[in-house]
Amino acid sequence: METFLDRMLKAGGGVLLTGVFMTQFVFVVDGGHRALKMDAMRGLQPTVYGEGMHFRIPILHKINHFEIRTRP
Repeated sequence: METFLDRMLKAGGGVLLTGVFMTQFVFVVDGGHRALKMDAMRGLQPTVYGEGMHFRIPILHKINHFEIRTRP
């Protein structure tokens, strides 16, 4: 019983760490949007991020989202 609880605790900790990683270190750009990354050390980065999931460092990077769809 003790080994079962130990395994469950390790599995729960792994799920928790994965959730923290996904919410803090990954940003998502939706369809019809683009994003620019502002770095605290080097300023605005020249890369424009299209739709999808991208990596960021939470304290160092700030993400600015822009809508690029045309409207009538």
